[in-house]
This record gives sequence, C-alpha cells and structure tokens, in this order.
Amino acid sequence: MSVLFNISSKIILEGDSTEDLNYVFNDLNTDVVAAYGFRRLSPDYYGALIRVRNKNPNGDDTEKDFYPNADGKIDIDELMSYLGDSQGFLVNFYNQAVNAKTYDNPENNDGNSYAPNALQPRIVVNKILNRTNGLISAPLSQGNAVDYLKVDSGSINQITGNMFAYFVGAHDGTSGNKTMFSKNGEYEFIYTNPTTVQYSDSNNSVNLNVSASSDLRIHSFNRNTDNNTIDLQVNNTTPNPASQSIPNAITSANDSLYIGASASSNDYFLGDFQELVIFNSYKDATDKADILNKVKKYYNAY
Repeated sequence: MSVLFNISSKIILEGDSTEDLNYVFNDLNTDVVAAYGFRRLSPDYYGALIRVRNKNPNGDDTEKDFYPNADGKIDIDELMSYLGDSQGFLVNFYNQAVNAKTYDNPENNDGNSYAPNALQPRIVVNKILNRTNGLISAPLSQGNAVDYLKVDSGSINQITGNMFAYFVGAHDGTSGNKTMFSKNGEYEFIYTNPTTVQYSDSNNSVNLNVSASSDLRIHSFNRNTDNNTIDLQVNNTTPNPASQSIPNAITSANDSLYIGASASSNDYFLGDFQELVIFNSYKDATDKADILNKVKKYYNAY
C-alpha cells in the first residue's frame, strides 16, 4: 500500500511495503534534469528505460526497447528471451526526467544517454546477466574492455550552479583516477584511488576517504553556490566537517555529460553502474535525506 506525504510543499510518492517502488521524483520535481537507471524512477514516467542490442552470431543484430513492468523493473525473463543464445549490449539509457507524463517516443535531443558502438556495456554474456547486489547492472569494465555512456551537449542537461546528484555503482578497487561521471569545466566525480572519492570543478576539489570495497555504493554530492560549499557522501560516510568550502562557483558551460568516463573520454570508471540522477538545485537536509533514503531502501545499501 503506497502512502503520500508532504515535504517542502511537494507531494512525494513513497514505495510500497515490499520496497519495490521507492520513487526518487515525480512530475512536481521540475529541477530534475537527468535520470538514468534500470528501474522506473518516477511514477509519472511511461517511457522505455533502456535499449538493448542482440548481438546475433549470424550478424543480423537487432535492437529493442525495454519498459518497466508492474514492479518498476526490467522484465528479466523478457530480456533473456529476446537475447536467446546471443550476447546483450546496452545501447541507451533513456532520460526519465524529460516530459514524464507524455514521454512515449525517446529522441536523441531529450538528454538520452548512448554508448558508442564499440563501447557498449555487455550486460548479458553466455546467458548470464550482469548483476550487482542481485540487481541488473551495466559493467563499465570487463577484462580489457572499458565502456561509457554519453549525453550530447544541450540545454536539457545544463546546470546553472546549484545542484544535487547521486550515482549508484560498484567500484572494483583499482587505483587511479576513475570517473563516475563528469562535465568538462563544470564537475567531475571520481575515485582518485581505491579509498578516496573526489568532487572537483574547474578550480577546486574536495576529498572523502572511504574504506576500500567493491560493494555497491550510493555516492552523492550537494552543491550550494550561495555559500560555495559541497557536501559529499558515500552511503552513510561523510567528511568532517560534512560541508566543505569550494571558492568560485562552477560555470554553466554547454558541455556533454559522460557517465563512466571523464569529459576527455578517458579515466574510465572500473566497475558497475546502476543509476544516476541529477537535480538542478541544492537540497536542504530534509529533501536530501528523503531522496537518499528512498535509494538506499531500494538497493538495501546502508
């Protein structure tokens, strides 16, 4: 049984008692500019979640959009039936933030992410689905292969300054700069080594030390341009002090968004990706906690 409650004058739909539906936003959250994931993130979104390529051994590859079923997830049986004995590659994550109530036909200019053909994450190999914590995920590294997704520059994914974003993924513990997502001249969210997460803009950076782990994690940052501060968080780990100063607010450059790579298309994230949502606003403590608690419930990541 779903319940409604009010936060900051916005009606939010909470997930049901089985915790299958912990929606992150709805059509009243007009500050959501990008939302990608293997589940339905808004009760008002009716479009496809992903597009998958069936790499048929005969060479006649086909592609298909997959929609959420009644519990808001990809129908794994449908996906595996479509692929048969073939490998499955992720072609698109569709942007669930755009025109949620009427979104039927995804278009490239709607802020949808896509994978260059040679860099499409392989989500099914030898009839085995890639999973993290039991749920379908996109491997952004596999053997010697590294993959990423890109959202072409455009007004739909521009950030004016204040912002809140979270990224759900599992890092493999490899050292070096491994970018979860980035925009050139605006921000990057990276592992500088296996135990340090960093937010950086064109001028400054903030580090958060976290214990080394390949478990799924929920990474978030909250940017306030009024006082030029940034709040980092990985699951329940926060810096001390929790809010740190970053002089010089970020710009609003018209740059592409990269998921799993830096803006120069390198420093690839070595791990698995499940979800990214970006809000074009700073979140106060109540709204931030509400969003992250919904995500944590869904992924059982506390």
